[in-house]
Amino acid sequence: MMKKPQLILLAILLSAAALGAAAQTPEAIIKEVYAIHARDIKAGGEDRIINGKNRRYLDKFFEKNLADLIWEDLTTERDDIGVIDADLFYGGQDDPRITALRVQTTKITGKQAMVRVTFNNWGTKNVIIYQMVRTDQGWKISDIKFGAEDSLLKMFKEAKSNV
Repeated sequence: MMKKPQLILLAILLSAAALGAAAQTPEAIIKEVYAIHARDIKAGGEDRIINGKNRRYLDKFFEKNLADLIWEDLTTERDDIGVIDADLFYGGQDDPRITALRVQTTKITGKQAMVRVTFNNWGTKNVIIYQMVRTDQGWKISDIKFGAEDSLLKMFKEAKSNV
């Protein structure tokens, strides 16, 4: 049985750990996404974030509405390809060759943030912008922009209107 000082110390440590997880910056969240994704690619295994088999990481990193749209896209049987037809984090089809990856928070306004990711893939410069929202569980991705006009939410809306 724990003594009272040990219980108090345990409560303090657990509270600090919970606050630390919730206090992560938008930039730190996106860096974690890319670290997990890069490990999965390097290992030649299945993507743990976007896989259609387990929502653990999807729900950890994406705001509920976007996570639900991604999950539905990945798990709905259809004759053709769904909305997600490329690597969301590198924008390519296969075998990425990523160099000069840089993650930078460009703007935080209240509960909204934008994180800019730049990298070279096969020598071509790429820019992806993550729109993020602060939730009770911390910062989550609410949209992904692939250039001036394309965004993941826009692609989902267009797909729904074409049905």
